[in-house]
Amino acid sequence: MLIDPDSPHGRIIVEFHAYRNRSTLSRMHLELTRERNERWYAYWVEQFTYLWEAAAKPELRRAPAEF
Repeated sequence: MLIDPDSPHGRIIVEFHAYRNRSTLSRMHLELTRERNERWYAYWVEQFTYLWEAAAKPELRRAPAEF
């Protein structure tokens, strides 16, 4: 999650999904700020940008007609 990524006080929350871990409470979360973690902050903003640019709109399909 990016919160004001271009702001000097921007924040990023990175959530890691482990194998076979369904609980959102036990997932690892990192909170990064530009002020404290400039290198990793820039890295994750870039990763988010790549992901956003590669995303595609889902193809919409009509529901089958009911009998």
